[in-house]
Amino acid sequence: MVSDGSGAAENGSAESGSAEHRANDSGQVRTLTIRRVPEECVVVLKQAAKDNNRSMESQMRSVIEEWTASYVAHEEMKTTNFAQEMRDFMAEMGIDGFDNEEFPIPDRRAEEQRDIEFVDWADTEEADGRSAEGGASA
Repeated sequence: MVSDGSGAAENGSAESGSAEHRANDSGQVRTLTIRRVPEECVVVLKQAAKDNNRSMESQMRSVIEEWTASYVAHEEMKTTNFAQEMRDFMAEMGIDGFDNEEFPIPDRRAEEQRDIEFVDWADTEEADGRSAEGGASA
């Protein structure tokens, strides 16, 4: 259940404990109530709170904030071309990047294609030696 502090509540998909979290820039605080948390999780969270010299509420707030930041970063990484972001940043800051004279990039298609011979490891003498030793593996 999510409450905006005014007595009105929204149903959410949260699962056990209670934690307050700043929901937006207006300073509005939400309360989350999480039910049916396995006892093992509660024990671990209590120990984490004790280890971090925090209340259980503060520990849960920290867990939620860390997870949210990680989720946002992960989503950003999936949709961002960081090489282009760096080029744009360097251009905005007036930083010169490498040009082809300073850091030439070879044309990889210009080289002749090499033939690659694939060998089945089981057909090699090394494999035969290991089999004789009792099938030892690395």
